[in-house]
Amino acid sequence: MAKNDKKNTDLLSQSADTEDISLSGESGGEVKTGKKGLSRWLWFGCVSLVVAASMQSATLTIGGNDTWVAMACGRYQLGPWSMEDPGRTWQMKLLDKFGVHVTWCDPLSATSRPYYPDDKKSFGWVNQNWLTHVLFYKMKTAYGGDEFGPQKGEFLIVIYKFVQAVLTGLFIYWAARVLGAHPLIAAGTVAFGMLLSRSFIDLRPNVSSILFAAIMMVVLAYWKKGRPWAILWMIPVMMLWGNVHGGFIYAIMIFVIMLSANLVQQFFESAEFWPDRFFRPGAVRLKALVAGLITVVVVPAFFSPFGLENLLHPLLVATGKEGKQWRGVSEWLPIWNWAGFGNATPYIVYISLGALFLLVWWIAFLPKPKLAQSRRRSRKKTTSESFPWPTIDLAFLGVMGITLLMSLLSRRFIFLGGVVLAPFLALMVQEIVNMLRIKRRHRQNLPLELKPLPRKFALPGALAGVLVTAIMGWVFYGSIDDIYYKRSAKNMSMFRKMVGIADQPVNAIKYFDMFKFKGVVFNEWTHGGFVAFGQAPDPKTGEPPCKVFMDGRAQAAYTLEHYLLWRELSGQGNMLGQSLAVANRLRADIAVLQRAKTKDQIKKFLLNRQMHYASWFNEPPESPRYLLWLRNLNKEEILSVLIPAEKENRRKFAQYEKSNLPEMWLDELDEENINVVLLDSVWGKSERIIALFRHSDRWVSVYPGRYYILLRRDHELNKESFELIKKYNAMRALERVKNNKTKKD
Repeated sequence: MAKNDKKNTDLLSQSADTEDISLSGESGGEVKTGKKGLSRWLWFGCVSLVVAASMQSATLTIGGNDTWVAMACGRYQLGPWSMEDPGRTWQMKLLDKFGVHVTWCDPLSATSRPYYPDDKKSFGWVNQNWLTHVLFYKMKTAYGGDEFGPQKGEFLIVIYKFVQAVLTGLFIYWAARVLGAHPLIAAGTVAFGMLLSRSFIDLRPNVSSILFAAIMMVVLAYWKKGRPWAILWMIPVMMLWGNVHGGFIYAIMIFVIMLSANLVQQFFESAEFWPDRFFRPGAVRLKALVAGLITVVVVPAFFSPFGLENLLHPLLVATGKEGKQWRGVSEWLPIWNWAGFGNATPYIVYISLGALFLLVWWIAFLPKPKLAQSRRRSRKKTTSESFPWPTIDLAFLGVMGITLLMSLLSRRFIFLGGVVLAPFLALMVQEIVNMLRIKRRHRQNLPLELKPLPRKFALPGALAGVLVTAIMGWVFYGSIDDIYYKRSAKNMSMFRKMVGIADQPVNAIKYFDMFKFKGVVFNEWTHGGFVAFGQAPDPKTGEPPCKVFMDGRAQAAYTLEHYLLWRELSGQGNMLGQSLAVANRLRADIAVLQRAKTKDQIKKFLLNRQMHYASWFNEPPESPRYLLWLRNLNKEEILSVLIPAEKENRRKFAQYEKSNLPEMWLDELDEENINVVLLDSVWGKSERIIALFRHSDRWVSVYPGRYYILLRRDHELNKESFELIKKYNAMRALERVKNNKTKKD
């Protein structure tokens, strides 16, 4: 048995060259196909296809709130302001020597996770993305200039996005090839996996997690192919991953699954349970997995400015009560909930094909060809010819299963699923092809070996790869031209179009600096990062003068209670504002109808209000009773429907007439010390919330554009702003007078 294990390990240790097509499994090793010249063209076509598909996958414009958050955090971390903060770890002090100053204390928000060194429950802000934040700000300011306005360095972030997408595609293609998939099969599955992720690839740190997951797949592929200590590459991978994004917790999950499943498979083989049907890792590879698991756990906890908290925080968010609540946010919704962001349809097609391939694989796998056996003289033992046949790998099935489950339960992991599942699907298709070839040779009584693919099949494949690459390149060029040069303003940089700058309060934020707003701003959270970065920071503290009430770092920076408060304020304000709007509309309609004296005036009212009051007396418009009433047009009956008979209207009136409700909502804003409000009129809740402010003498609107900026009248921090606004308005009035006088003259 030991000799056979050594032989199998030697066979598996052979790497998959570019001209190889191999069958995964303990027996059979690698099977050469094709010639080098043709292989080079095949390699070129397949790699080019992966590159082109990866480039196309990164072309969409996707909201970039987290991009602005990253640059705001990076700007703060590259300043000296946090060096005297309490509770600094030795890792933080070490980073200080390199000019990077990480802290537990959130400088951007008004109410973040509190940090008290003596209270383990109040662990503060665990900024697991700090390295990406520094990198983003470094790229943006690479050529100097105004930190808020457009800069040449912004284009480096665009390049970073494309390079990261291409590297992700190439690494996962590499993993598929190492596992033994043919170049065409590997390129096809990887290209599909990248393209289906197109509406989920944006400019934020979590995309970097997918790149590191792809690198991890290459490491595990080499581990399976007989190079167990390739696992040591996880040390530098985790040193980066653990400081780029909290998604490194995925690596821990994968190594737990790999080790557990391979221990089971090793036991199956030693117990001769279904012999030769399960992958047997052997002692050396099991030891390597143990080392790998220790690596992915220890490195993020040691090589991080937050120490052990860097490891515990994502577990808290993922498994605790907070995790369940955060998964209700649109980007975390399951793929069957169409209210979530992104287009999940291509991924559904992808996993459906994967399920079909898995079914076909099992149908082909179970009836293994039986060979004629020769008996020795003792007639006690039999021997059979060895031939390549795949084995069941519970570990890789477990990796596929957990990744699929994550992507089904949260669309945020669709990109992860498209990437990580690709090499396994490619291998599955490859093994189906190989099993069918073996079975065909068995029926023909030919030696059960995989001979090189005929040239007539390889040449069309190479040409098809080059042709599809050319088409994909043209599609990429068309997408860039259409999205970034034809649709939007030509004077806007590609970076700003890519992060959806048009959806951010660009001009409104200029007012913050112009009128020196200070305090706390109540905002929609997709604008929080832009609000934080758009303001000129205080030169003494590095903090924005007006701190945000919510932003895209919600899971990392805010307590669950604070998020629920923000949602309650938004929801309650929306509810009360809607009640107020309906009640005001009803009051206005009643007043109009009461003034009507002729049937023509009543008819005009009725036609104008059909949209709001579709049916009178709950009768359809074509019914005889309704037509009879329409001929008579009794306005008293209409009034009776508007006021006492309609339950919904009565409820709205009753709610509005309790005048203390809107005031109670405004009181809650006061309790949070909110003195500035910034809301987008396009946001569905804004108009209804603003209705409350308009009926209150506590607040005043100070901005005439698309965004609502309101200031609390009697707040101490707003006094200077009101004075500046008065001077500004007086100056503008004087300019208008001068302009009018000039025109008359």
